[in-house]
Amino acid sequence: MAALQVYPGASHPSHELSLSDGVLTWGLHLQGGAAGIKETLLTPSGLRLNWVSGFGAWEPGLAQIEQRDWSGGRGVARFSTQTARHFFDSQNAWTLTPGRVHAAPQWSYAQGLRHAVQRLPGDLSWQALLGEQRSLAAAFSVGAEGLAAKHACVWLRRVGSPGELSVQLHADAAGQPGAVLPNSASQVTVTEITDVVSQWRRFDVSGYSTPLSAGSYHLAVRGAASDNASNHWEIGVERRAPGGQRAAADGGWHATSFRAYYRIEDNDLDRRFLFFWLDGALYAADQRADGSPSHLYLNGARGVASSASATSLSDANALWPADQWAGAWVYIHAGAGAGQLRQIVGNNDTQLQVAAWQALPDASSQYLITATPHWQDISPSSGDTLNGSVSDVAVMNGQALLALGASLPLLRMRFNPAATPPAHEFDADGSNAADLLHIFQHAEFGPQVWRGLAASAQISRAQPSAWLTPLSFATPIQLGGDGLPLLRLFDFNGQLCTLKADSLWQLERSEHVQRQPLGLPRLPRHITPSAQVWNDALWLGWGSQLLATGGSGLKRFGPGQGEGLPPGRAGQLAALLPLGAHALAVAQDAGRGHSSVLVWDGTAWHELLRAPRPAAPLRSLALQPGGAGMPAWLWVECGGDLLWLPLPAEGENPLGDAGMRYQHEGVLVGSSIDMEATLLPKFLTQLSLVSRNLGEGAQVALDFQLDAEIGGPSWRQAGSFYSSPVDRLTLNTGELFALRPRLRLLSQRAATPAIVEATLLDGFARTPQKYQWELQVRLDALQLHGGEGLDAAPQTFLAWLRQAARSATRLRLRAMWAGLDDSYVIVDAPSLQRAPQGEGGVALVRIREG
Repeated sequence: MAALQVYPGASHPSHELSLSDGVLTWGLHLQGGAAGIKETLLTPSGLRLNWVSGFGAWEPGLAQIEQRDWSGGRGVARFSTQTARHFFDSQNAWTLTPGRVHAAPQWSYAQGLRHAVQRLPGDLSWQALLGEQRSLAAAFSVGAEGLAAKHACVWLRRVGSPGELSVQLHADAAGQPGAVLPNSASQVTVTEITDVVSQWRRFDVSGYSTPLSAGSYHLAVRGAASDNASNHWEIGVERRAPGGQRAAADGGWHATSFRAYYRIEDNDLDRRFLFFWLDGALYAADQRADGSPSHLYLNGARGVASSASATSLSDANALWPADQWAGAWVYIHAGAGAGQLRQIVGNNDTQLQVAAWQALPDASSQYLITATPHWQDISPSSGDTLNGSVSDVAVMNGQALLALGASLPLLRMRFNPAATPPAHEFDADGSNAADLLHIFQHAEFGPQVWRGLAASAQISRAQPSAWLTPLSFATPIQLGGDGLPLLRLFDFNGQLCTLKADSLWQLERSEHVQRQPLGLPRLPRHITPSAQVWNDALWLGWGSQLLATGGSGLKRFGPGQGEGLPPGRAGQLAALLPLGAHALAVAQDAGRGHSSVLVWDGTAWHELLRAPRPAAPLRSLALQPGGAGMPAWLWVECGGDLLWLPLPAEGENPLGDAGMRYQHEGVLVGSSIDMEATLLPKFLTQLSLVSRNLGEGAQVALDFQLDAEIGGPSWRQAGSFYSSPVDRLTLNTGELFALRPRLRLLSQRAATPAIVEATLLDGFARTPQKYQWELQVRLDALQLHGGEGLDAAPQTFLAWLRQAARSATRLRLRAMWAGLDDSYVIVDAPSLQRAPQGEGGVALVRIREG
C-alpha cells in the first residue's frame, strides 16, 4: 500500500485530508472533493462588548469605559469595575474631592530663611526659546547683604527632542544683560530631562565663586541653534511684567513684555524644622545636621499697635518694607478689638492698610501678622542665647520652653508687650536640661511640665513656674533597662506616652510606667518615629509604615499598599499632621529620591505635594488654620528650606475658596485598561473628556503607554483637549492588549484650573476566532497507517472517531490546502449515511479548531 502523502503542494497527494492521534493516521477522501468540506466561524461574535458601559456615543459595536471619580486613591495598577474610583499615580493633582480632579493648590517658597532672590508664580505662561527669542533673560536685584549664588532655578518644559539648553548669570549694563559672570554657565540636555512634564529645574551657577554684591544682575536662558517649532525648550514666564530681555543667537538684547520666573539661592543648609505655637503665632526652630546652634524664626510679625483708624493699624516701632505684608492677614489677639482678622491690602514702613474694623484697635492692641511667606530670624544675639540645637519645645503660661539636650539648660522665650519696644525675651531655666518636653495634665497636681532625658530613658515632672523662676523637677522615673533612648514624648487617651525604637510606654495614674505589648518592629538608630493622635486613635510613622493602635491591636496602612510607590519615591514617614477629621498628612522622606507629602483619608492614599527636585527630603509639617476668608496654610520642610501651599479654609473642596490659586500643571496617571481580558487584543477608537474651564489658556493633554511600555519612562502623545464641557481625541489604535492613560491638566491662569469630571474610552476587545469544518468522508476510500493488526474498515475508523470524541483527543489535521494544513483539532462523534449495500457510505464528521 502506498504511503500517505497529504500536504500542500504534493504532486500526487494520496488523499485530501489526514487525521492522526500520534499512533494511528487515517487518510481521508471527501465526497465530491473540495465540495465535501464546509468551513464556518465557530465564534458567534469576535467582539467583547458587555464589559463596562457608560454614557457616550452608544455606538453599536463599542464598549464605553468610563471613569468619573478619582477619590478612591492611588496605587491601583489595573482598572476594573471594582476599582473605577482609583488611579495609578499623580503629581501636583487634587484627587481628594469626589467627582473631579484638578491641579493641586500652588506651592511656593518661604522667604527670610536663607539668602535668595526670587520671582515665583502667579499665572504662568510658556515661552519657547526660538528665533528672536532664543535667549531670554530676567533682571534681578541683590540687597545689601549680598548673595553667594549657588543655584539658579526656572520652570522648564521640554517639547520634542531639543538640543542643549544653557543658563548663566550676567552683570547689568544699563538695564540689559552685560558681561557673562565667568564660569557661571550650566547646561542640561534631553538625556537628563526625559519627559514633557514641566520641572522646577535647578542649575549650578557656583562656578562663579565671588559673592554677588548689592546691585542688579540678569539670569539668561538660551536654547540650541538647531531647535525648531517641533523640538525646543520652553520656560515659565509672567505676562505683562517688566524686566525681561530677549536676543537671537548673535543679536543685541531687547525688552520683552514678559519676564521669566526664577529663584537664585545660596548653598543648601542641611536642617529640619521644629514648629510650635505661642500666643497664636507660628514659630520654627531649625535643627542643623552639623550640630551648630539652632536659629529661631517667627512667621510674619507681631507687636503692639500705637494707633489705628477705621481702615489701618499703625506700629511706630515697625520698619517694614513697602507692601511686604500685602495679601497677608493681621489678627488682634489681645487688647482693644481682640478677635478680629483682616486681610492686609498694603503697608508702608509703620502702617497696615486693611478692610474696615468693627471694633477699633488702640495702643493696647497686640497684633499678629500671619499667613505670609515671610519669616524673620528672632534668635537672641546677647544675654541667654541659643548655644545648642533645639531638640523639643513645650509651651506654658505664655512662655516657650526650648530643650537643648541633656548637657545644656532649657531656654525660655516669651513676647513682652510691655517692653520698650515690645520684643521677645529669653532666659535660661537654671541648670534644668532636657531632650524631650511635653505639657500634660496630672490627675492630682494639674498641668505639669514633663521632660525626658533620652540616653538615660528617664522622665520627670515639674510644676509650671513664672518667668525668671526655674522649674523644680521631681524624682525621675526610669523607663526600662534595655539601654534604648527615648525618642518621643506625648499624651494619648489621658496618659503620658513615650516611644523607644521598639516600644510604646505609658505612664499610669500611679506614675508607674508600663510597656505596651504592640509588637513594634525595632527601628534603626538613625530613624526617629513620628506620632499623632487622629480620630481617637494613635497613629505612628514607623519607618516606612503608617501604623494605628486600636481596640483590635496594631493596624498597618501603607503607603506601600497596592502597587505602592515607584522606585525612588518610597521612604521613611518623617512627620504626621491631621488636616481635620477627614485627612492625615504624611511627610515622606525619600532620601536621594523624590520625597512627597501624602494624604491618608482613612481608606486610600493621595499625593498632595511632590518635592520639586530629588534629594530634597520632606521631614516637617505645620498647619496654619484658616477661616473668615483666610485659607489654611500647610508648611512643609523641603531640603532645609520651607515650602507652603494653601488648603481649603472650610470644607474639603478647594474650588469652594474663591481666592485659591493652583499649580499650572497637574498630572494624573490612570490605571492600565485591559477590559479585564488580559490576553484579548483591543482596538480603541477615541477618548472623550468631560471638563470645565478648558479654552484659552487651559487645556488637558493626553499621553498614553501600550503593553510593554507601561511603567516605563516613555509616553506617546495623543494631543490635547481644548474645549469644555465635552471634547474628544481620536486614537484609532489597535493590536494592543493594555493601555495606560496620562492626563496633564494645564492652565495659564492660577485662579482657574482645568477640571476633569469624567473620561470615556471607546473600543472593543477581540475574542479569539476559532473555526470548525464539516467533512463528508467517503468510507470506501479509507487508508490506515500504523496500528498493526487493524484494517482500514469503516467500523474501525468510526470507533476510533467516537473514542477521540469521548476523550477529547487532540488530533493533527493535514490537508492539501495550505489554509487548513497542519492544524490541531478536536472531533465530535460522527454521523453516518450508510451505503445501500456493504460497509460503504459517507461519514459526516465535524472537527473544531483546538
